[in-house]
Amino acid sequence: MEEEREVLRKAAKRFVGETLVNRFRFVADHQRRFGVKGLCTLLGIARSSFYC
Repeated sequence: MEEEREVLRKAAKRFVGETLVNRFRFVADHQRRFGVKGLCTLLGIARSSFYC
């Protein structure tokens, strides 16, 4: 669990200032492992935007 948190923390830092497309792509690539809700919250995007 701690390893997953560390990966997500690094991802959040990496995506600061990135385009929404890159953030959405990251969510799509990792949604099975981490869940859409948590990833969207972490990356500062609305879940409803991801599903559009």
